[in-house]
Parts: sequence; structure tokens; C-alpha cells
Amino acid sequence: MINLQSLFGAILDSSKKWAKAQFFIHMATFFVAISTIFLNGEYLLAACIIVSCTELCALIVKFMANNKKELGQEILRANMLKVAFGKQSGFSIAYLNTRVSSSVWKIHEKYENEEYYSNVDNIESKERLASVLQESCFWSYHLYSRCASSRTLRIAIFFIVLFFVGVSYSAYIPTDELFSAQRIFILMITLVPLWNEIEKILGWYSAANKLKEVDLRIEKLDVSDESELLSIYADYNVVTAQAALIPQSVYDAEKKLLNSLWAQRKST
Repeated sequence: MINLQSLFGAILDSSKKWAKAQFFIHMATFFVAISTIFLNGEYLLAACIIVSCTELCALIVKFMANNKKELGQEILRANMLKVAFGKQSGFSIAYLNTRVSSSVWKIHEKYENEEYYSNVDNIESKERLASVLQESCFWSYHLYSRCASSRTLRIAIFFIVLFFVGVSYSAYIPTDELFSAQRIFILMITLVPLWNEIEKILGWYSAANKLKEVDLRIEKLDVSDESELLSIYADYNVVTAQAALIPQSVYDAEKKLLNSLWAQRKST
């Protein structure tokens, strides 16, 4: 039987790497834009072409990352049902597997995690699904909040740098060149990385708040009410599908603390 946990682990890790590549491409755009303070003429036109190419590459990389994220999360959801009910739909899994690249099949075993929901094996199926959802909500709420906070700091630094760049523009560039078409174009392109980060922050804050509400619903849930349980499961999937993936560095930094907090919560 295919280990779905290692499979979606490998795919989501690949998506995170694509997302990290997108960030570095955005930074390349930003640094080229800063350098245009000292450029004019043909060099300024070349800078316009470079930032156009880098942001086009960033768009392609974002598309690749989102495709992998979507596939990984579909397999993750299938695995949650498998963990809960002890079986999986051969039909749906077969079609999901056809979308998995050969490179992932070669490395997926490296992502096996023996601790993945290992404490729910002896619980009745509906309670097991509720337990899996509740643990996921608890972890994701804290991780999304942490991601949003750290990125907010990054955005603040970006705004400070952007302010000093603007001051430098006005100091070094003659007034008649300050509002040239090339410089305005570069400024507009440079705002794309900024909006990308703001979009992620808003998505993480929104997802964190919604998952806290879902967690509260699970806390009050009568697991015999299957329709409500499946409604919560659907809401959880919608929320996590809309939020950006949690960077591995944030997960690694918070893992020990969250394990401790989750253990405390289960013991009360």
C-alpha cells in the first residue's frame, strides 16, 4: 500500500522550494530597481527588460508552486480520510497518483514520518477524523499566525528601504528624469513583490482566525453527527487550500513548542 503521508510530504516540500525560489526572484527584481538610481539612457531601458523578465519568471515559478501545493493538499486530504476510516478510495488515489512526477516517486520514502498522527490509531473512525482535524487546526493556527507576524516585519523593513530609495531618487535624479516612463514602469513592477507578500500575510491571518473557529466547532462537536463532522472537514479544506504553505524554517522552529502545547491541551 502506498504511503500517502510520505507522498504528500515530498510534493509539499517541492512546492515550498518553488515558493522560496519565487521570493529570491522577487528580490532580484528589487535590487535591479534600486540600481536604476544610478542608471539612465540605454542602461535604464536594459533594467526595464531585466525586471520584466525576472517578474515573468516569478509568475511561472508561482504557477508551478501552486500546482504542486494543490496536488499535495489533495493527497493530504485523502490521507486524512484514510487515517480516520482505515481505508482509502482506490479510484481517487489512482488518479491522484497519475499526477505525481517520477522525481517525487524516487524520493518520497525519505519523507516518511512515523509520528504522523500516531496517537489516534485506536480511536473510533469518526472520533479519529475529529481528532486529526483538531490537531491540524491547532498547529496550523499557531504556524499561520507566526508566519504572518514574521512577514509583517519583513514588509515593514521593505517599506523603510523603499522610503530611502525614494529619497535617493529625488536626490540623485534630475526632476525632468524623475517621472520618466521607464522609471515609472520599474516602480510599478517593483510593487509586485510587495503585493505578493501582503497577499500572503492577509491569507495567513484570515486562515488562522478561521481555523480557530473550526477548532471551536470541533470542541463542541457530537461526533455521532456525521453531517456536521463532514461540514467541518470541508471548511478546514477550504481554509487551508487558500492559505500559502508554511515555510519549513517556521515549522522547524515551532515544532518542539507546539508538541509541548498540544500535549498539555490533550492532558487537560
